[in-house]
Amino acid sequence: MGRYQVKWTDKGGNVRYGIYRSEYFFSKGEKRPKAGRAWVDDAILPVCHDLSEKVLTDVVLEFNGEYDKYVEGQYEEALRVSDGLKGRVSVGSLFGIGVADGGAFYVVTRVGKKTCDVEWRGYGGDRYTDHYFGWGRRGVPIADVRRYVRR
Repeated sequence: MGRYQVKWTDKGGNVRYGIYRSEYFFSKGEKRPKAGRAWVDDAILPVCHDLSEKVLTDVVLEFNGEYDKYVEGQYEEALRVSDGLKGRVSVGSLFGIGVADGGAFYVVTRVGKKTCDVEWRGYGGDRYTDHYFGWGRRGVPIADVRRYVRR
């Protein structure tokens, strides 16, 4: 089996985690990373990093292992921020939506007078996305998000 969960240190000195895009993820003729480079989907954010293969370290795939503990820690911090908002739809509000046999998680990133923006977060082990919110959505009516925000 090839690479899957990997880690690297970013320019700020922070250890980051992600999912390595192997040949399995590419269709015939689809663009691929340049030689010596890798595309890694961030463990938490809806971002794909273009990284040198040399900076990547494989992470052992195990239940409650290093990768899972990182994701859980990020989730706990987001939950702490969201809980402090006491159910209001504000920047930092966290919510989840059931998808398949798991869930998709989102954080409010901007709030206007009547709409807000939400962005996907990789807190679920299956990395599911909701059919409506996808990897994130702008201009969502606040009333539509309010029903999901944790109370």
